[in-house]
Amino acid sequence: LARAAVSRLKHNVTGVGLRFQCRADWEFLGIADAEGEFLERQIEREFDLWSKSHDCDSERSLNFYGLQTLAFVSMLISGDVFVNTPYIERSKPSSLAVQLIEADRVTNPNWVPDTRRMIRGIELDGNSAPIAYHILSQHPGDEILEGWHWDRFVVFGRSTGRRRILHILEKERSEQKRGVPYLAPILEPLKQLDRYTEAELTAAVVSSLLTVFIKTEGGNTLPVYTESTTSPEKSDEIELGSGAILNLMPGESIDPVNPTRPNASYEPFVQAIFKQIGAALSLPIEFLQLFFSSSYSAARAALLQAWKTVLFERQIMIDMFCQPIYELWFDELVARGRIQAKDYSDPLIRFAWTKADWVGPTRGALDENKEVAAAKDRIELGVSTRQIEAEEISQLDWLDIHKQLVKEERKRKESGLIVIPEEQASAVILQQEQQQKQGEQANG
Repeated sequence: LARAAVSRLKHNVTGVGLRFQCRADWEFLGIADAEGEFLERQIEREFDLWSKSHDCDSERSLNFYGLQTLAFVSMLISGDVFVNTPYIERSKPSSLAVQLIEADRVTNPNWVPDTRRMIRGIELDGNSAPIAYHILSQHPGDEILEGWHWDRFVVFGRSTGRRRILHILEKERSEQKRGVPYLAPILEPLKQLDRYTEAELTAAVVSSLLTVFIKTEGGNTLPVYTESTTSPEKSDEIELGSGAILNLMPGESIDPVNPTRPNASYEPFVQAIFKQIGAALSLPIEFLQLFFSSSYSAARAALLQAWKTVLFERQIMIDMFCQPIYELWFDELVARGRIQAKDYSDPLIRFAWTKADWVGPTRGALDENKEVAAAKDRIELGVSTRQIEAEEISQLDWLDIHKQLVKEERKRKESGLIVIPEEQASAVILQQEQQQKQGEQANG
């Protein structure tokens, strides 16, 4: 169940990755819509080139979307995760790299006790804001016998003032400096439940065998009966097997044992504990077990409630991981001259250029027809847009969908798969003739 809780969030919060969409404020930047649309596509192409390559990972093992999932799972398991953003010159246009750092490596140098200015590897200023992280050269559990040392990484770059080290965690209390593992509140009941499940499983296996007590008149030591011997051998124990047939000595009898297994109350009891665990994790038990046995309304309510938790965790990843790294990447894009951004040093101009959306896995639907009809009603009512509904239903950009539909419709007409009615065809021809005459008159 613990693994299920982490897996459900992983598959729904980040999934295969939160997809980037440029949403720069062209109106504030004084750029026309047509030019802004062209720049959006250019920025997205540049980001795809960097994010879909393993060169963006300092270890060259994952792309940016794989790093998102790994960072999120690390935060759930350890409570927090640290991200370094070094520049590594490689073949790609951008040299920005992402380095994930295990939470256990961030400790006080030489494991000295905490002080007001140093708490669990985080060096603080007078306002209790982090100014540096002290990172052990290797994991404390590594078997490498090389000398350990701590490196001091400053949070903000000395020349640019940009944040270089990211600390991803979910804060639950003021002045909290380190994160709490997601499963920490339920570890004890999970362990007790594990022991209980193992005991029930063992009892069920034993009850499937021939389980008896052998009574003797004198209470002597019991013999062991085997197929290879004709006479019993003295021993302190009797071994029983599935389908075994035993020959008893004179004066011995058998009392069968009924362990009443499987236990009829096992599943209701375990399900009750599961519900309490799900409540502690803010995940309905139906969502945790992927077992929807109730009504449509109840199943949908469980999904909607679980989706609130998913969106909350996703926003943490966007604010603490995706958006800061994208802003650092865009800084380098401008510095290299691949994007011409006038007055980019102005914080408000930079903010307008780096606005973005991050689209993750969709919620899904129990009834596609109802969900699509509801999306249509929201658009017609004016409380939603095609872009929002496209992201929610298909996780795609509406403009990409629109361009593809136009292309498909044109191809279908050219191939004769779509026949225009005669009345519409006449109107189209008349309109084309009028446009041609207007063009001739304009050309004089």
